[in-house]
Amino acid sequence: LVHCSYCSTFSSATTISKGWRRQRRRTRRVVANAASAREKSDDERTNRNIIIEEILNASTPERTLGIQEEEEEDEAKRRVRARKAFSNRVKLIHPDVCEDERSAEATEKCVRAYAWLLNREEEFEREDTNKNTNNVYGSVFVNEILCVGASNCPSYSNCTVTAREYFRVNPKTKAARFERSEKSNPLNAATEAEIYAVHLAVEQCPRRCVHWLDEKQTQACEEELQKAIDGIELIDDTALRLEYMISAFTAENRLIERELRAAENRRERNGAASGTDNASWWK
Repeated sequence: LVHCSYCSTFSSATTISKGWRRQRRRTRRVVANAASAREKSDDERTNRNIIIEEILNASTPERTLGIQEEEEEDEAKRRVRARKAFSNRVKLIHPDVCEDERSAEATEKCVRAYAWLLNREEEFEREDTNKNTNNVYGSVFVNEILCVGASNCPSYSNCTVTAREYFRVNPKTKAARFERSEKSNPLNAATEAEIYAVHLAVEQCPRRCVHWLDEKQTQACEEELQKAIDGIELIDDTALRLEYMISAFTAENRLIERELRAAENRRERNGAASGTDNASWWK
């Protein structure tokens, strides 16, 4: 028996030899893992330096996040792609994991680029929504209950004369009615002269019974008016309901129009200040 210096017990020489071999293998593995970790750390440090250099030299938000510009891609895919690219960048260059002095500036630039891309997508979405659903000058409604009749209205303020392409006489009520059939000319395809004529017809009405509304609002008012024409409801009740609906729709359209004008002014100011589409996103 041989006294073992590790466990302070008496063991056979064969057992001690096996223990030494296990210890040497364990030591070799530890040394190899440490060397591999050092090489990996050096590679990651070099990769981080290269990425930081690319970020600081990038001129667009897409290049800052390492996004390849692709056409024919919907909004959801663009958002997911931007979020993944931003997450991958920040995991590598954040000051908590990167010792480079430029990591803080690179991280801030990535944050601003990601925020700019999200704001651009939201702005495009708002513009599309406003074009499709918030067109306050998309249609015209004539309150035929208040209208004195096309034959009794003076020619200089008669909408059927001023904008004869868009107004006609309703044979049931003898009042003016805005033509919204498929055969009529749509307002979105009208010329500037025709739009000006419709504006004149709205502003020059002596009874203030012609109103600018969008398509859905006009359809709702026409449904209420048709109930009075068909005799389903009393004219006085329909007149009060239409007056309330028109007032609410007009106030809503004024707010929408003000927001649209403010957004247009902001875009003009940003375009004049930056001179390019993406020059103002980074200092």
